[in-house]
Amino acid sequence: MEITDIPEDLRKNYHICLKKPDIKRLDELHELVKNFGPQHGFLRTLRPNTSRKYLEKATLRAVEKFEAGTDLIFHIFETQTDKMVGSTGIQPVRADIGYYRVGYWLGSDFIGLGYGREALEMVTKIALHTFSPNRLEIDTALSNEASKRIAFKCGYQLEAVVSNAINGADGKPDKLALFNYPLQDP
Repeated sequence: MEITDIPEDLRKNYHICLKKPDIKRLDELHELVKNFGPQHGFLRTLRPNTSRKYLEKATLRAVEKFEAGTDLIFHIFETQTDKMVGSTGIQPVRADIGYYRVGYWLGSDFIGLGYGREALEMVTKIALHTFSPNRLEIDTALSNEASKRIAFKCGYQLEAVVSNAINGADGKPDKLALFNYPLQDP
């Protein structure tokens, strides 16, 4: 899959745009991840792995999966400055039954600017357009009030709370808040 296979109006607005991962932008990604603040404790897979080499491998895997059309990981950029601000994506949980998960993260300096809501709105529309899912979900730590607000604002509904299933901002086990996007049952 190429980024141009996704209509531009789904991946770009006045504030942010979503782009295919690009190894040429690795230094920007590395800076964002290196500067994660305490609110990023939930990113258990990235937080301890801030080395450039790890991110290079992860970016190359993301490009490969994007091109295969399976996992669509996007880097988020400010439209006006072309500055990288985070990442968002769509990953299959069970593609054979149309079950997908979306998510996002923002660099510490870009939290609170509305980019998270915009990214979730965009990636939700892309998931609906590209995969026609039967189930679309997002999860967050129950203690992450900002991410819960964003999920609600984007039309997701709280479906379940699961004990000790995710890291909280402090890195300790937290309850997982599981949200689904209301879709017609097949």
